Formats: sequence, structure tokens, C-alpha cells
Amino acid sequence: MAAPVSAERLDGLVDEPRPGRPPTISVDQVEAVVVTTLEEIPKNATRRGAHKTAEEISPRGG
Repeated sequence: MAAPVSAERLDGLVDEPRPGRPPTISVDQVEAVVVTTLEEIPKNATRRGAHKTAEEISPRGG
């Protein structure tokens, strides 16, 4: 892994296509989960649960 990075600099950090099924969620959806988890405080709770976060973010409504 160090060889491509040292040889190609920052271009060596780009992910190569991976075998198998394509992702079922977009990069924007991943970003929404990360931002919501790290920056928003849940009401009446001390931490955010995965199911509640999914309900709040999911375009299908849950």
C-alpha cells in the first residue's frame, strides 16, 4: 500500500474499483449519517441510536 502512495502521491490514495456488488447507498447518504451523528444533538437522549438516525435520514422514511 505504501508503494502506490509514494509513487503517485495523492493520486495513489484514490480507491480502486472493488469486486462484488456495487454499493447500495450513495456517498451523500454516508456523509449525511456522519454529519448527523457528529454534529446534531438528539432530543431527550444522551446518544444517537443507529435505527433512529436511519429513520431521520432515510429518503424512504425508515
